Amino acid sequence: MLNPNDLTTTEIDVQGMSLPWGLLERLFVSIEDSYRPRRLNSRGVLFRTDPRDNNQAVRDFDSSLGWKNLFTGGLEIIPMIGDHLSMIREHNSILAQEMNKLLQRHWPSQYDKVGIDAHEAQQVSRGLET
Repeated sequence: MLNPNDLTTTEIDVQGMSLPWGLLERLFVSIEDSYRPRRLNSRGVLFRTDPRDNNQAVRDFDSSLGWKNLFTGGLEIIPMIGDHLSMIREHNSILAQEMNKLLQRHWPSQYDKVGIDAHEAQQVSRGLET
């Protein structure tokens, strides 16, 4: 019978060796047991991908993925298409546009000084693809 602790993962150590699942599982449990999120005295923004594309473990928290109570100034959720990776790899121009709108809405005078427009934001986002 196969022991789950003998399974390796796609995670590698500094020497390029695959890490055994048992080691990662202990690490994840330790992180979960010791993680104590603290509220920040600020506003937050979550660029939220489609919940149907995310794995069940992440969706178990809530629609804000556990972020909603971490900002004293509230949390704004901006829906995005795709999943976590495709938002960056395939839909980065849409992400750049949404960030552009957010900056214009919250900091219009500073944003105007910088002089970035949606076209420039798309050009910058294309650099992420390389």
